[in-house]
Amino acid sequence: MVIVLVLAAASAPAQEKTDSGATVKTVLARLFDFSNNQALQSPEARSLLLGEALDWKMPTFGELAAAPDKVVLLDAENAVGRIQLHGKNRVVDIYFYLKLQDSWKVSAVRTLALTGIVEGACEYLKTKPNLTAEEKYDLGNCELVLASDEVLRQWFAKNAAAMNALSGLSRGLKPRREEQDPHYAEIKARLKALDFAAVEVEDDGTIEFTIGGITDNTVGFLYSPANKPPKISSNLYIWVEEIAPKWFLFRTT
Repeated sequence: MVIVLVLAAASAPAQEKTDSGATVKTVLARLFDFSNNQALQSPEARSLLLGEALDWKMPTFGELAAAPDKVVLLDAENAVGRIQLHGKNRVVDIYFYLKLQDSWKVSAVRTLALTGIVEGACEYLKTKPNLTAEEKYDLGNCELVLASDEVLRQWFAKNAAAMNALSGLSRGLKPRREEQDPHYAEIKARLKALDFAAVEVEDDGTIEFTIGGITDNTVGFLYSPANKPPKISSNLYIWVEEIAPKWFLFRTT
């Protein structure tokens, strides 16, 4: 499932970005309060929505945290806020996109999609008393795919040395010809040891280390030599967050 919110606004001076950020948080806090009271379909709640968000039929998002833990102003007219949804067995990060049109309004919501398949595989593997080496990798990979942003930030901090070494080894890879590199077998082995699925190099030199996911709904880390990560949007990189110099956590849909 993916949740995205987009905000459109009239051009605002750069010095107003801090105030706008505070306003975005206020709008999201109001919406989440309506959600926690099963009142997303109330006229007051719907006045905070636009675009695809107006098609929502549910009364609540579920058990949300009290407020977004991070808001990013993408430009003068667009913002995104992250909040945690507390599910039955795990915490899920939800991303709300907003647009500024006279006032900030929520237009969409996204989260990593199709995780039910991954959850099912994870639960099955946990029931097995003995796992093969391949099944241990599958379980480790599933758990990382399902991990929250906070857990992934902690994971990266513990494994920064290994990721830096991996990025150094991967810088010689050619876009769309990664498998032809003489170091590719070693890179793949290191990826698997970290419970990752794949590596891909972009034309600008950015290296994406994909943990996993289903089809184009993926999560991972990327290394940007130029420190220019891809832009957040509701239809591709639904979340990008700096976690170390030139390193970013990413989610796509």
